[in-house]
Amino acid sequence: MAGPELVKAIGRYRETGNPYNQTYISVVETKDGLITRYRDFWNPLVAIESVGSVNDAVRFSE
Repeated sequence: MAGPELVKAIGRYRETGNPYNQTYISVVETKDGLITRYRDFWNPLVAIESVGSVNDAVRFSE
């Protein structure tokens, strides 16, 4: 198995201009060069804070 890879990205939520500082953990399992399992972990409260409110988050997701 190869060593871990690290990706860092910084952005802003376009609708509000608020910063979006989220930590993601992605676990990707492969077999024979194909992805067999993908798990993504993140905090939805950070995303809601970036869009402004829970109501805004629901509206933007529709």
